[in-house]
Amino acid sequence: MNKVLPFAILFFIIIFIPMACLEDPVSPEKIYTATEITDLEMKVDTIKFTIPAEVKHFPYRIHSKNYDRPEIFCGYQRKGNRINIFDLGERKIKKSINLDTHGPNSFSFLDLTSVLYKNNDSIFIMDRNSIALIDGEGEVRKRILIREHGFERVFPGLKWYSTMNNGQACFYHEDKLYFATRPFDRNVRDSTLMGYYDFKRDRFSKLPIYFPEEYKEANYGWHNAIQFTYFDEKLIVNFPIMPDVFIYDLEGNLLRRVSIESNKLGRCRPLEVERPSPEEGLEFIRSNPNYAGIMPINNGNYFVMPGIKPIPENPSPDDNIRFCVIFDRDFEHYYYWKEGGTPFGQGGPYFYQHDSDLTGNYEQYLERWWVGD
Repeated sequence: MNKVLPFAILFFIIIFIPMACLEDPVSPEKIYTATEITDLEMKVDTIKFTIPAEVKHFPYRIHSKNYDRPEIFCGYQRKGNRINIFDLGERKIKKSINLDTHGPNSFSFLDLTSVLYKNNDSIFIMDRNSIALIDGEGEVRKRILIREHGFERVFPGLKWYSTMNNGQACFYHEDKLYFATRPFDRNVRDSTLMGYYDFKRDRFSKLPIYFPEEYKEANYGWHNAIQFTYFDEKLIVNFPIMPDVFIYDLEGNLLRRVSIESNKLGRCRPLEVERPSPEEGLEFIRSNPNYAGIMPINNGNYFVMPGIKPIPENPSPDDNIRFCVIFDRDFEHYYYWKEGGTPFGQGGPYFYQHDSDLTGNYEQYLERWWVGD
């Protein structure tokens, strides 16, 4: 289990992501404070996964999170430029789909941002310029070029992006593909953080979901981002700077904000300068907590939010800076799991964590965790 901040984060610290439009202050009747519980039944065993020889680790960075299909893991394999579909019950690959590397229907790992599995013959792929729907043979059945369909008019100064940080990148519901957006222009003040493409009406639309008031006149660098999960016809939203959870309906109406007040769960301090140097950016990341996206487990009876503590100045190999916050179904109670790592899952009975590196037989050992009452 990796217990230190990945080296790849150095790539991001030089990037300044500016402040965008802010959510109106939440009315007091919509704010709930979750209560900590100190005991939660958790069971673990170790399972073996058979994966393709080209894969160095499992899961893939870009993979589908369709919680309606918890038995399926679908991810993009950069080497070979293909989509692999795994059966989590049988713990082996079921299907590989090769993607074109040249021509008008090609896909490049440099541009691809997210994948969404509907079934073996319908998979959405989003890259920086388009939404595509491919079949089980990799043939493109439909491709929407965003510049030709008014994306920049609806989302001026914004780009969509893959949240990458455990949350969902996109989901499909009633002929609409929902996604997150992100401001890349300091002059943007009225931007929303989520939108969708309506396949029936052939147009983009936005949802009235904004940064919370904590972002007012504050610079959180790369932490200026939304993370969301779609489950049970609700949007479960959180942000890297704090453990609070925001629950919306699919129209973008805030249903409630779940607040956590705990000495165990810190909040991020903003940067003191507008444009930090690489050294200042690294120190900001090292000295602040970071909360990842929330995922359902045990069929939505619990939700897991991974986090990272501030990194000690002189970390030792025994330091575990990772933890998890485990909420109950209604987000009324939470459990602080100090041994938490980097879990992943598809919403089914279990979530998974790495147990060891690959063996010589292209097998991955995973911890399989169950949470119950």
